[in-house]
Amino acid sequence: MPFGDYDDFADCVRKNQDKSDPEAYCAVIKRNVEGSSHMKMLTTRSVGDVEIFSVGTWTDSAGQVREFTAADLDAIIAASSGDPIPLKVGHTSVAFNTRVADALGLPVDLLTGDKGEGAPRLGLVAQLRRKDEKLLADFTGVPDPIADLIEGGQFDAVSVELVFKDGKPHLSATALLGAEHPAVSNLKPLNLAK
Repeated sequence: MPFGDYDDFADCVRKNQDKSDPEAYCAVIKRNVEGSSHMKMLTTRSVGDVEIFSVGTWTDSAGQVREFTAADLDAIIAASSGDPIPLKVGHTSVAFNTRVADALGLPVDLLTGDKGEGAPRLGLVAQLRRKDEKLLADFTGVPDPIADLIEGGQFDAVSVELVFKDGKPHLSATALLGAEHPAVSNLKPLNLAK
C-alpha cells in the first residue's frame, strides 16, 4: 500500500539504505502518514519477587572470586535509586537475538543496536529489596512473549551484572538465562516467581 513518496514499505526501506536502521526509519514515516506502525505493539506485564542475587562466595565471568555479605546487598539496593536497571537476555548469540527479534516482530538491528553490538532492554529491574540473605526484585515492562518464556521455564535463572565504584557493588543489569548456568547457584527458578 502506498504511503508518503513510496510505493510501499519495502520501497521505503530500499530507498533509505543510508539510514542506520531503514526499517525503523520507514516505520516512523508510515506511522506519521497513516497513523499506524509497521512494528506490532507489545503488551507487557510484571514478574514479581524474583531472587536475583545472594550472600555467598561467587566467581564472576572473569574468574574473580568475591565474597558478598548482607551489607553488600544493602549497598546494591542503596546504589540503585538512580538510573533504570535493564533486564536483558544474557550471553546470547546473533542467531538467538535474531529469533527473539522475529518473535517480537522487530527488525533485529532495532533490537540489538548498531552492528549487533547493543543489547535489547526487555524490561526493568525494580523494587530491589533484601529478604534475609537474598536480593529480590520485580521485573516490570516485560513483553508478553518473554514473560511466557519465564513462566514456561525456558528462562529459568538470572545473572546480575555488577560494577564496582569506590569498592561498592552497583547493579548495572540483570540477564535472563536459559541453557546457561548462573554463577549464583542458590536462587529459586524464575518460574516460581509471582
